[in-house]
Formats: sequence, C-alpha cells, structure tokens
Amino acid sequence: MHAPDDAVLDVVFIHGLDGDSLTSWCRNPGDTSGSFWPSWLAEDLSGLAVWSLGYQARSSKWLGRAMTIQDRAINLLAELQSHGVGSRPICFVTHSMGGLIVKEMLLLAAEGLTNYTNFADAAKGVVFLSTPHNGSGLATAATALKRLYRSTSAVKGLERNGAHLRQLGDRYRDWCNEVGLPNLVLFETHPTRGVRVVDESSANPGLAHVRPIPVDANHLNISKPEDRDSLVYKQVKYFLEELLNDLQRIDVSPISKINISSSTETRPLAETPEPFLLPLDKLDPFDLEIHPSISPESHMGDLPKLTRYVERPHDVKLGEIFQSAESGENAIVVLVGSSSSGKTRAAWEAVSQLPPSWNLWHPLVPMRPRAVVNGIASIPPRTVIWLNELQHYILTYPSEVGEEVAARLRMLLRDKSRGPILVVGTIWPEYLARISTQPAAGEPDPHSQARSLVTDREIRVPTAFTPAQLEMANEAGDPRLKQALASSASAEITQYLAGAPALLERYEAAPAAARAVVKVAIDAERLGQAETLNRSFLEQAAVGYLSDNEWHILGDDWLDQALEYSGGICRGATGLLVSRRLRPTEDPKKLPQFILADYVAQWGRRVSCFEVPPAAFWEAGLKHLTTPEQLISLGDAAASRWRIRHAAMLYQRAIDAGDPDAFFRMGELEESRGETARAFELFLKGANAGNLGAQLKVGDNLSHQGHLTDAKHWLRAAANQGEFRALQSLAQIAEAAGDDREAVGLLQEAVWMAGLSASSPLRQLARLRERLGQDTEAEALRKQSRAGIQTVMRRSLADMAQRRGGIAALERECLEQVSAAQDEGRTVDSFHLELLAEIYEESGEGAKAEGLADLIAERGSMSALLALVAERFNKGDKREAERLARKAADGGDSYGLHELARCSPDNDRLQQMLKFGLEPNGQISSTSV
Repeated sequence: MHAPDDAVLDVVFIHGLDGDSLTSWCRNPGDTSGSFWPSWLAEDLSGLAVWSLGYQARSSKWLGRAMTIQDRAINLLAELQSHGVGSRPICFVTHSMGGLIVKEMLLLAAEGLTNYTNFADAAKGVVFLSTPHNGSGLATAATALKRLYRSTSAVKGLERNGAHLRQLGDRYRDWCNEVGLPNLVLFETHPTRGVRVVDESSANPGLAHVRPIPVDANHLNISKPEDRDSLVYKQVKYFLEELLNDLQRIDVSPISKINISSSTETRPLAETPEPFLLPLDKLDPFDLEIHPSISPESHMGDLPKLTRYVERPHDVKLGEIFQSAESGENAIVVLVGSSSSGKTRAAWEAVSQLPPSWNLWHPLVPMRPRAVVNGIASIPPRTVIWLNELQHYILTYPSEVGEEVAARLRMLLRDKSRGPILVVGTIWPEYLARISTQPAAGEPDPHSQARSLVTDREIRVPTAFTPAQLEMANEAGDPRLKQALASSASAEITQYLAGAPALLERYEAAPAAARAVVKVAIDAERLGQAETLNRSFLEQAAVGYLSDNEWHILGDDWLDQALEYSGGICRGATGLLVSRRLRPTEDPKKLPQFILADYVAQWGRRVSCFEVPPAAFWEAGLKHLTTPEQLISLGDAAASRWRIRHAAMLYQRAIDAGDPDAFFRMGELEESRGETARAFELFLKGANAGNLGAQLKVGDNLSHQGHLTDAKHWLRAAANQGEFRALQSLAQIAEAAGDDREAVGLLQEAVWMAGLSASSPLRQLARLRERLGQDTEAEALRKQSRAGIQTVMRRSLADMAQRRGGIAALERECLEQVSAAQDEGRTVDSFHLELLAEIYEESGEGAKAEGLADLIAERGSMSALLALVAERFNKGDKREAERLARKAADGGDSYGLHELARCSPDNDRLQQMLKFGLEPNGQISSTSV
C-alpha cells in the first residue's frame, strides 16, 4: 500500500476469517480510499512501509476453500518473502484468526523449522484485534455470523481450548517472554448479532506485562475504526511510534527489543556508551577479577604475576568449547566452583589461547545487569563476554532484571549472524542451585530464563587437587606452588594461592573496629545487600558489633583505620574488604562502594549461618538503603528470621516510597501473626496498586466471607495478569453456585494459562468432569496431571530401612555415598545427609543428628533442622524443640516457630513470640512496631 525507500519498519496487516486485504480494514467498504486506516498510518507516521495481505480464509465450504492454520502460515511466509518483506523490522497488525496465523508464522521461523528464520529476528511487535487465542466456540460463531456451516479446515482449527491452540499459545507465550517481543491486545465488548465471538478470556494471550484493552466494538467492526480519534487507531499508532522510536535510537538489529520492566533507573539508550571492548593481547588478568597469588615467604628475584598453571580435566572440556567458538559457533560455558577454587583462572587461561583478533567485554557500569542490557546490541563478532560471578547478572532482585539479562544473552547466542560470540561465566554452587531448582507446582518461576541459559552449560571445578595433580604442581618449580603444597593439608592449592588462609588469619588477628567492619560486610552479603556497602552504612552498622569497652577506647579516626587494615594486601592477595575503584564513566560524586573478598564472603556465609545481625545493622539499612527493592529484600531477611519489628519498619519505608509489592509483603507479615483485619487492609491497598499476589489474596478472602461479586472482580484482575490460581478460585465459586458449565470453562482457561506442567488445575478439572459423568475425559486429565510437576514425598525411614536390609545397612549405604562424593571432589548430596541425620536422631544420637542438620543449613536449607524440631516435639521434648526452632529462625526459616505456637495454644510465651516476634538479640519483642 505504501513502501518508501527510507522505510525502517514494515507494517503488515493480516485479516481473519471471511476477510480480505481491503474491506477488512475499511469502515465503509464502498470507500476503500477514505476509510482504509492502514493508509492513515502511512500518512501520519514517517518511516513505515504498509502492506495488507490477502488470502483465502473462508469459514464455510459453501463460500470457498481454506487451508489449515499451519499450512497457511508457511504459505504466507513465502508470499511475504517473495515481496521482499523480512529483510527489515516488521510489525504485524492482525484481526481474529489472522493473529493465530502470525503466531504460527513466527514460531515456525523462531524454531528453525523453515527457511524463514529471518522473520523471527525481524519481528518487532504484534497487534492482536479480537484474536481467539484459546479458540472460539463454533456454535456461537455460527450463530453470530449467520453461516450454514460445512466447516473448512481453518474453522476446525478454532475449536475452543483445542490441543493445537493450547500448544500454540504456550509456545508463543514462552517465546515472547524469552525475546521480549512487544504485543498490543484489544478485544471486543459488544455482541455480533447477539453473541460475543471472542470474549476477554479467549482474547488474552497470557503474556507477561500485557493487559488486553476492551473496545466498544463487535467482532466485525473492531478492525474498522471510524476515524483517527478512535481507540483502536490511536493505540496502534502509539504502539508503532514506540517501535519507530526504538529503531531510530539504535542501529536496526535482528535482536528484538526487550522492554525493561524493572523499577531500576537507566539512562535512555541514546545516551548509553558503546561497550568498552579490549583486545585480548592488551588484557591484564587482574582486571578480570582473578586473584593475585600469594607472595612466597622467602624468595629472591622476580616472579611472574601468576603461578605456573596446572591443567586439570575441566580445562580440557573448556578448551573444546573454546575451539568450537574459534571455528565460528556461538557458545556459552559456566564454570561452577567454590570461592578461590580456580574457576576464574581456568577461564583466563582458555581465553588467553584465543587468536588476537578476538576482543573481550567485561560489563560492569552502571551496574552489571544494566551494563549487559544497555550494551549487548552493539557487541561485534569474535567477542568474549566475561561474566565473572554470574549470579550478579542473572540472580537479581527483582528477578525480572536478571531474567531480562538471561533472555538477551539467549537471543544473542541463537543469532548465528552475529557470531562467533563466546559467553564465559563463573558461579558458586549454591547460587547455581538456586537458579536450577524448579518451583513447586503452581508457584511462580522467577528464574526460568536464567535456568534455560545455564542448564547443560556447566563445567564443575573441584575444590582440591588429586595426587597426580599435586605431583604436577610440585614439578612446576614455582616457589609459591611449593609453599602451597607444604602448607595446605587438604590439597586446596588454589585457595591457598589466592591467599584464603592468610585472609582468615588476618581477620582473626584484626583490631576490634576492623573486625566489626568486615563482619558487617559478611552479614550484608549473606542477607543479599552486597551492593549497599558504602562508608556510611558500614560506619553506622559496625557500632552494633563492638562491646561497650571496645567502643569507648576507639579514637575519632577509628573507621579510617579499620578500612585501612581491612583493605591491606595480604601476602600479595587482595584485602579482606577493599574499596571499588570508580571507572571514568561513573559519577565521581557516587559514594565509594566496598567489596568483600569472595572467599571471606563464602566462609562467612557458612560460619555465620545462625547469627542474626545486631539492631544497628537493621537500623543502618533503614537509614541508608535507597531503593524499594533493597528495603523489601532486607525486610524479607528480617521477616524470615521472625524479626517482625524491623521487617515492618523496612516494609513501611518501601510503602512510603510507593512500591506496591511492599503492601503485599507487609500484609503477609500481619497475616502470619494473626492480624487478619490489618492484613486484609494492606492486601486491598496492594491490590488497588496492581500487585498480583495481593489481588489473589483479596479475592480469596472476600470469597470466604461470601462477598462473591467483589471477590470475582479481584480474582479476574489477578487472572488477567496471568495468575491461573485465580481462575481456580473463580471455578470454585461457580461450582458452589451450581454453575458447573462456567466452572469447567474457567478451569480449562486455568489449564491453558498454567500449562500442562501444573497438575493442580488438571486435577480440579478432572474431579469436576467425573462429577458430571464424563469419566473418559476425567481419566485423561488425571493422566495429564500425573505427567506434570508432582510433589514427591520421601518414604518413611522405617520403610527405607526395611527395603535396604535394616537401619545399619541403610546407614552404611549413606556413608558410602558421602565418602564417594568426597573422594571425587563432588558436593555431598543433601539427601544422604538428611537421611543420616534422621537415622542418628532415631538412634538417640541427637548431637550427631544436629551436627548434620547444621551442615545442611550452612548450604542454605533448614529442612533437616525443622525435621528435628518435629521429632523432638513429638517425643515430648518441647524445650529442645523450641531451641532448634529458634535456631532455624535465626538461620532464616521461622516455620518451626510458627508450628510450635500453633500446636501450643496455651503456651503464653510462644503466643507472644508469634504475635510480636523476636528482637535481633533473641529476646521476645513487646511490640511489633
């Protein structure tokens, strides 16, 4: 319709059933020039090439033929390609079934199943006008359109909640969330000849951050706006303007733009500096966060900055991946190992073997995740993206920021035209475990993109050298290696070389003020506040770690002295706590940030597992944390330890800053201490502010109170944001009212929204089908639910012992598994440790059982400790049960305390603890605020 030479965006209109390329988009079919609104867009927006694609899409065989949706998708891809469409960015504007065809087209392109992969890269946006994403009932459509159906293949593909449409919806939703493709969704609110053809539930594609817009139109005229002031035209025009602005701010790229959906401030893309690339032959390994080696205790003469390198099996695997990248393939590798195990050095050794034509990008400024988002579109081929401490990039709060980073990296790796690109990351095992853990059925998945990025890309780096590797190190002739061999009884050579023992020695010998400052940093890191370590925070918090005598004898310059000691070089290795040097591009007025040595951070996480920071630490957070995200994160740390008073103050600060999530968090806190009225008030405020969890809480609460109209309003609001559990609650309301047909429809929608991996809505639907006498359908649903994510209960200890030949045989088997893991340098499986703890508890060896539970807790899980709480309470040892429950709460899991209070309604002390919580020093609070 309009294709100027300087166009930067193709806009392709695709009609639906019984439409054509002209009249589908004209309010007045007799006036295809004046009322044809694609032409209005060409007139109003420069930079557009406008196309309207026509194809046979008859709903009845009396009127003509039609292909299946899948066949038509291939047909239209070929048609567009023959007209040169696909070589520059595209936005599709679709009506009705045209939207389903476009989804099929883009997925065929994205999944590489055709010769049209460029269309997935070129797609920059999709507009859906009354598209039946989960199908449109044929009976209602037939009534609405007054057709005598002998249905064509196209119509048969529109069966409501049909298997193919469900799969198409799931695949498109996953792909859109992965690449961040913008979507605009509008739907009809008026009937067409008495019937709504596509209602709001069918029109909702279930995409994150996409809210369908209701329009005062029916199914036929929603695609035919009357004038330029109509809602449909203005929304589509605004959507295209945003796409044009994005394309004109940056070079046109095959990477689809991902909308930044966090509250983190970022500079406009136009002001973002180009990524700072370094040629490999110009790199200093210490700029890449590699630990300097210790200085030998006595040595004459100069030594290289780094020790001689001893190759181990993981280096061979790493070299193979680097060779594939050198030959032209995009690749990612993630080295997994504990602090100072040698993972970063291994990555450096492999990078240094690449040809000098390669560059390296180490994204750090303004913040690590934002640096990736801002710069990744400009990365050229033959670049190593260096992501040391990968958790700082993809394991973030809020999780959407890390998910965006992971999605962009995945898209870059999939784009072969931009290769070769090599992404190199390092990560601690405990952080990888958080990313790799699948959420329980029905729970949100905050790390799906990150999990997809790292899964099957890991190379494990053992903590210790084998005897053969120790011999190789001895033969290298480096005096530093010889010192490490002589001093490290555990064969942890890399840790010794990085100065780990010397760092701990320096910490143990530190003056009181320096020790306090480092302890603040340890607690901040393990409570998720590593980014808050500025001088003011350290100064206020450290006071709480000093005794009265220690505080009174300090001089006025105590903080300077403490920081000087903490930052001192330790046998040639980086200090305990060092000031991060600002880069030239950073604001010189920015408060200096301090970085804790990662070995000390990992060691501190373990030895301080059950310690609660003093009140001064939490008060420093209240005063110096600057963003709602930081306040909520520290509030969560306080709440999980049942330090209610400080959690409430932190949440309130976030509420005052206008964060809707804080209402929900505060509401959960009040609910857990029995203040239901106050909790509902907070949930209602959060619901009005748009928080999904609060909307679900309000809806369920109102439903239990019998206020069904209001309950359905909030549950539908949550469902419109993609919360399938809200649909299950709506189905329960409908079922209780005797409207089984509506309940079935809602549960079908819940299944479609949640996907077949969530078993709960499938089981609920199966039960209802069975009650309606539909036994075959019910059994099929139960079979599907069994294939989804299940909650698996471990067999009882007695049952497992019987199957293994007795308790002694079971203990022997567990000990063998633990010994084998230790011999191989693997992390011991927590399952066997938990089982051993239960065996020892059953055998009366309580101290050994608690020791193993502590070991598991140090790894981040309180499950074994909470199991001991239940065991001792059931044995009648309530004092010991409470002691262990308090210990678990100090470690970050207060579930045991709540259960003890619930089971002891006559225990006034436990009831007071439940209501008011604990102070940081462990005393029961007298008030919660």
